[in-house]
This record gives sequence, structure tokens and C-alpha cells, in this order.
Amino acid sequence: MSSGLLSYAISSDVLSSPPFVVVPGVINIRALGGTSAEGTQMHIKPLHVFCSGELTRITDVGRSKLEELGVTTVFDLRSDSEIAEFHSETPDIPGIRFVRAPALTENAWKIDIPELIQRYKDNELKADLNGYDQILQMAGPSYGLIFSHLRDHPSEPCLVHYTVGRDRTGLFVVLFYMLMRVSDSNIAHDYYLSTAGLAPFLPVLETRFRSIPVFRDNWEGFSKMFSAKAETMAAVLSMI
Repeated sequence: MSSGLLSYAISSDVLSSPPFVVVPGVINIRALGGTSAEGTQMHIKPLHVFCSGELTRITDVGRSKLEELGVTTVFDLRSDSEIAEFHSETPDIPGIRFVRAPALTENAWKIDIPELIQRYKDNELKADLNGYDQILQMAGPSYGLIFSHLRDHPSEPCLVHYTVGRDRTGLFVVLFYMLMRVSDSNIAHDYYLSTAGLAPFLPVLETRFRSIPVFRDNWEGFSKMFSAKAETMAAVLSMI
């Protein structure tokens, strides 16, 4: 699959096989779990916690699929201004409770975009690590809300998402797997799966951001913000 933003050769078999789940209209959606904790006999319950990108474009079939999966609660890690700027409102899905849990403050999200893009152009890994460090410093209350749900409602599947499901969602996944004692190599591999999960959404991202001058005029650096490299996550794990 190819896009002017990024190019990946992604097999449809990858996106229709575990840990990916097919929910029409939702990108980069995967189920956590279904793996064993390192050094133990404990097996993490599959199809109970899901992560994804935004649900704005979910179809009626996708709504039915979430119901079939038993999802009762969706945690949205986006900020109010992010939702408003990209016109990516939360859908109404009967039987599912949506919980706003912004991982970044409004001021933190409204960053100096040209400066950030330049950082990615100059040093992609360093830019990612700086961004993830900021999220880890701010997102504690949001992540705590999700972990409290998992503790208090162990029989109610939930989904965690933000715009593309790589950064704020990705760090929640990291913490979840670390608590479950999943190996670093498996955590890094799961992060890398966002490369495949985002591939179908790249044309949409390109259409959305090419129309905004600050992104269009700094395309080289901006395009690096959507990669999900295993070596990046290895560096993040050494930082935590």
C-alpha cells in the first residue's frame, strides 16, 4: 500500500489476523493480551482490552462489531481542541459509554508545530523520546482511570484510543504489558504493529494535513511522525 505520506507493503492478511480486529471504519485496532507473562504460567486474557485510532468514521457494521466484542466503555485520550480542530467528533453508539480522558493538557497539545516538525526532521528518535517523556509526565491520571476500570470491572471489555493509536495509546499499551510482565521484545513488536495498522489511514491523514500550510510546508519532518519502529520502543522501555 502506498501513499505520498509514507509507503508500506501491507498484506490484507496481516490486518485481518490477531492481534488485529476488523472493525469497519476504525483504524489500527488491536486486541491486547493473548500472550504469556515472561517467566510465569500466567496467560493474559484475550479480547478484553482493545486499542485503536479515532472512531469518528466507524460504520454501522463497525458499531455492531464493537457490540459483538462486548465493549462497554471507550476511553478517549484526545484533547477537546484536538477533536474540534480536526472535526473528529465522538460517535454515538448505544450501549457503549464514552469517557473523556485527555492524556495531554490543552496547552501541551497546542505546541509549536513548526518547531516540533523540525525536531523530527533533525532527529526522529530524539523527537519521539521527548514527546513520550512529556506524555508520561502528564498522562498519569488518564491512564490511572483506565487501570481503575480494568481493576473494578474485570468482566467488561474496554477500548482505548486517540487520533491514530500510536503515541498516547501506545504508551498505555506499554504500561499495561509491563504490568503484565510481557517481555520487552514483545512490547516493541506490538508497537511496531502500528506500522501496519496505520497503513489504510495514510491517504486520509495526507488529505487532512496537506490542506494545512504548516504541515504541507514541512512535509519531510511531518511524515516521520507516523512511523512506529521497534527500536524506538526499545529506547522508550530503557527510559521508563
